Amino acid sequence: MIILLTIVHLTLIQLQNIMRNHWWMWKQIIPSLMRFAIISKNWWQQYLPTLRSILMAHCWKRKIWIVSCLRLIRKSLVV
Repeated sequence: MIILLTIVHLTLIQLQNIMRNHWWMWKQIIPSLMRFAIISKNWWQQYLPTLRSILMAHCWKRKIWIVSCLRLIRKSLVV
């Protein structure tokens, strides 16, 4: 579990450095990461706060990023 979160964290760091100004690419990548991370509803409910905090740590610079990240998380829950 910790390894998975570390991979997601490091991936987001790299993506943030490469695509800081390309929000449309984030819209494609974040849901893919969320689908990859979701194994079951119970797993998701248990680790949602950790994943949300990782995303928010990368989205704090712009308030709209935080809102958009949380919306993408909610959309991923439906899928």
